[in-house]
Amino acid sequence: VLRLHVIKAENLSVADIGGTSDPYVQVAGVFDTQGEVVRSRVIKKTLNPVWNQWFDIPLPDLAWFDLTVGLWDQDVAMDDTLGYVTLRAEDWDFADGEQIK
Repeated sequence: VLRLHVIKAENLSVADIGGTSDPYVQVAGVFDTQGEVVRSRVIKKTLNPVWNQWFDIPLPDLAWFDLTVGLWDQDVAMDDTLGYVTLRAEDWDFADGEQIK
């Protein structure tokens, strides 16, 4: 199991008319140990959200894939992309010193 800690974001882009965003984080194509999409809660009307959420992701789901973490703004019609980062599986380090190959 890979434990993913989504902590916070700072100085996000304005995506809503009121000068803020309604951000959340979602990992593309990955499910947690409960079979749910890995997605943080939405923090309304902020450019500096703090989630401090943990997710447990089964390693078989990730063994051959990079992990793409997207930052989104929730909207009524269609959510907007605020950014993303891709974490390459070959670069992951684990507490026991082993890496996924």
